[in-house]
Parts: sequence; C-alpha cells; structure tokens
Amino acid sequence: MRRPAGVIISCIVLGFIACILLLSSMMFLFISTMVGHLQLPTTPGQPTPDTAILGGVMIAIGLVCLIPTVWATVTVVGLARLKTWARYSIMVIGGGLVLFSLLGFMGIALTRVMLASSSIPTGQSPDMLRLGMIFNGLVNLAIMGIGIWWLVYFAMRTTRKAFELAAAPSFAPVTTYPAPLSPYASSTYQVASYVPPLDPGAPTAPDLPQHQVVAPIDAPSPRPLAVTVIAVLLILGGAITLPFAFLPFPLFVFGFPLTGWPAHLAIGSFAVIAVLTGIGLWRLEKIAFYTACGFYIFGLVNSALILLPSVRDRMIAYQTDLMQKMSGGIPQPAIFDSHMMALMLVPGFLFSVVLCVVLLILLVRSRAAFDRPQPLQAAA
Repeated sequence: MRRPAGVIISCIVLGFIACILLLSSMMFLFISTMVGHLQLPTTPGQPTPDTAILGGVMIAIGLVCLIPTVWATVTVVGLARLKTWARYSIMVIGGGLVLFSLLGFMGIALTRVMLASSSIPTGQSPDMLRLGMIFNGLVNLAIMGIGIWWLVYFAMRTTRKAFELAAAPSFAPVTTYPAPLSPYASSTYQVASYVPPLDPGAPTAPDLPQHQVVAPIDAPSPRPLAVTVIAVLLILGGAITLPFAFLPFPLFVFGFPLTGWPAHLAIGSFAVIAVLTGIGLWRLEKIAFYTACGFYIFGLVNSALILLPSVRDRMIAYQTDLMQKMSGGIPQPAIFDSHMMALMLVPGFLFSVVLCVVLLILLVRSRAAFDRPQPLQAAA
C-alpha cells in the first residue's frame, strides 16, 4: 500500500530530529572526555571546580539525550511500516513538543520580566538580549507548529483509515479460475450440439467467492524514496535557514567570515535555492538534480577546508564571536576556550563530510528517475 505523503514527511522530520538528538548526545559525551584536560578558572577564596562532577554531568546529559533518540528512531520505523502503535507514538511526541514549546515561552516571558525589573549588567547589549529572545520565540513557535501538526494530522479520519487498511489482513491472489463455457467437448474436441445463445443478463461464469476478490494494487511512485527524503530535507533546511537572513549573525563560507549585508544576502540566497531545489526534486526536474549535486559538492568543499590550519583558526575566531553575540556579551566558560572549540570541530567536520557524501551518492544512484518523460513527471 502506498504511504500517504504526510506520513512520509513526518518520518523525514522525525528522523531529522533523531539525528540532531544523536549528534547532541555524541557532543556531550565527547566533551565529557575532554573536561579532565581543561584548566577551569577559579574565583579567589572559592574551591577549585571538580572536573569529575562536571564530566559526570556531561555524561548524564548525553545518555539522557539517547532516550528520545531511540524513541524517535523506533517510531520512524513503525511509521514507515504503517503500524498503529507508531501513530499513537508520534501523537505523544507531538504533545510533548507542544508542552516543551510552552515551557520555552514561559521561560522567555520570565526572562523578560526579570530583565525589566533589573539593570543590564556591564558588557551586555540589550538589543542582542532582545534579539536572542525573539530567536528563541521563533524556535519554540516552530516546535509548537510541528507538534500541533502531528496531533491533528494523525488524528484525522483519513490518516486513521490508512493505518487500518495497512493492518487489515490481505489475501493471496487467486491463480486458478473456472474454465469458461465452450461449445466443444473437452475429451474428443468434436463439434457438439447447437448451444443456444445465453441470456445477456445472465452471468457467463460463476461468481467468485468474496474472499477471492483481489484489490487493485497501487501503481508505484516514480519518485525514489531517497529523492523524496532529500527533497523534504532541502525544503525544511531552507525554511529553517531563511529567518537567519534577517539576524545580525556572520556567515562562515570558504574559510572567510561574511558580515553585514553580504551575509544577509548569502544566507537568504542559500535558503531560497534550497527550497526551490527541494521542490524541483519532488517534481523530478532535471535542473533540480544538478543543482542539488552542486549544493552538496559546495558543502563538501566548504567542510573540507577546515583541514587547513589557517581556516581552522578563522573558524575558531568566528565561533567565539558568534557565541559572544548570542550570549549578549556574557563571558563564556573555560569549557569553550579556543583549544576545546578546536577539538569540537573534528566531529562536526566528520559529520558534515559524511552527510554530504551520503546524500550525493543517493542522488547519483537515483539519477535515472530524472530521465522519465515529461507526462510522468507531471503526473507525480
């Protein structure tokens, strides 16, 4: 049975969330292994921080992140197989996302009240703090939208019907049928006596039993699953990236940071190209295939440049400046010093390279789908 488009998109979105949770878990576990090699600052008169406790906290957070990762992964597998329990599972996840976003809005409101009733500390920019709250609000709004979408979509009657049909028992097709009526004898094949014509209203053959009726099989979609996944990822990535074009954050591309209007223009262009490319892949357009390949080759080269020491130094300076902007000028702890951030570039670099290579290979393997005639593309 063909899976509904909403179920496929939900699998991709939930799988993307699972990847983010897995990456976060790996990052916390990686940091826990490096905490013991860092020199944490101490305040005069205060005891030296215990790195063992800090490392234990990082391990605990990393292990806790694995719980929703496994839950989301199992739910994705169940949704792909149209299991009824997976429909309930993703509705519970959607309700949790709504609750999580509401708590986030409460935290933003509480922070705003505290800032209004107290003076801004020295070194902090009120504009950046306000911008940070707006950004957090948009993130929580997006999380709430996904949760509400899953609650509503998987409670709809049409969605329930799709899962019920997938769970219904199927019967094997009938391979033998009664022989049709013939004016010839089956033993001698000699001409028999005259057979008067049958009544047009009478059945020409015995009716098949009800359990032998075979349901028609849906025609397979001309769009490969890999192309569908990449198309949805590009559309979602572009939609998530577009708001950053209006924020005063720099952009690091090809080893050099961009600031000001060039950064806004570049981020906005990347977001629009990603969305248009995803729509083109969904419609199996040839130009979208080449654009997506170029997009991932661009990302692969941009990530591989981190291997150059000069680019790595500029990347560390860029990350330090970005974290200072996002924190409103609050000094960052020693765990985010230049040495630690250089080490954190390694898993990020490997993840980016592997992701670009895998998506590029999937696209190339599915290139035959883009050679279909135009009528088939329009029907898709």
